[in-house]
Amino acid sequence: MKYSKSIIDKINDKGNIVFSTTNYHVFRSGTIANNQGIDCEGLGSKTKWYFYSNALIREFVANLVQEKYKHIAILILINISLLVLIFIGKYHNFLHILI
Repeated sequence: MKYSKSIIDKINDKGNIVFSTTNYHVFRSGTIANNQGIDCEGLGSKTKWYFYSNALIREFVANLVQEKYKHIAILILINISLLVLIFIGKYHNFLHILI
């Protein structure tokens, strides 16, 4: 996608762009294109039923790796929220006296 953007910019500056890949791969391909600044739509082809579960798991793991900093930030926010809730629950009576 990185190299395709320069070609797309030369050839097609206002037209619609569509990419084609297997149906389980459309989401990650779309995020890669979006990260490169390419506004496009994905078109997925069918995948054999016996390969679909394996491919979907691989794509899930690949998406986790690709977006690891976003996932880490979300996990940190969730943990901080849980710690705040635990603190409030534990010291609820003490906080109630102060208020």
